[in-house]
Parts: sequence; C-alpha cells; structure tokens
Amino acid sequence: MLGLTLMFKRFFGAVRTSWRDPSTRGAVLSLAIIVTAATIFYTLAEKWSVIDSLFYAVSVGLPMGNGPLSPTLTLSKIFTLVYAILVVGLFVTVGGSLASAIVQNNTEKFKRLNRKGSAEAED
Repeated sequence: MLGLTLMFKRFFGAVRTSWRDPSTRGAVLSLAIIVTAATIFYTLAEKWSVIDSLFYAVSVGLPMGNGPLSPTLTLSKIFTLVYAILVVGLFVTVGGSLASAIVQNNTEKFKRLNRKGSAEAED
C-alpha cells in the first residue's frame, strides 16, 4: 500500500510539474477535445453507448485491445484511420511530458538531498 501511495504522489507531482509547460497544457487540451469529439462521433454514427464510445476512443490511442467494438460504417472506418494518427501522437506527447517531469522531479530531489548532506557534513 505504501508503494501505491508513493507512486500516486510521484504521478501527481509530475502532473503539477508538467502542467507548468504551455506545450503540455496544449497537448492535454487537444487530447481532451479530440477524444470528446471521437466519443460524440461514435455515439452518433455507430449508435454505441457513450461509455462504449469513450472506451473505444481511448483504446485506439493506447496499446490496449478494444474488445468486441469495431467500426462498421465506411465513414467510421475512415474517421478512425485519421483519428488514430492524431490521437496516438497526442497520447505519446502527454505521456512523454509526464515521464520527463518525473525525471526532472527526481533529479531536483536528488540534488536537494546532496546539498543537504554536504551542508551537514561541513558542520
């Protein structure tokens, strides 16, 4: 349980750090808009429920299976091809930004600990 708590603490620290970067905010906003648009599209075009549409919209951009869902209409298939190209890049951008923020936070923490240890050693 402690490990899970520490993982969440690092994750939310990375979210705070990466959110300061305007390009990350833009990528997150773009991702939210495009996933919302895809959810609406699949709900209307394929007549899927909102949760099924959201699940499919997210699963197209992440390395996970989409289960029994698959577009049946030609328009939906074309939309999915274009959507997949856009959303995969956005998920990678946001994920990379979070990973970079985790590394940055760990590096800063390590530097603070080293400075603190050096100051104590001098006393």
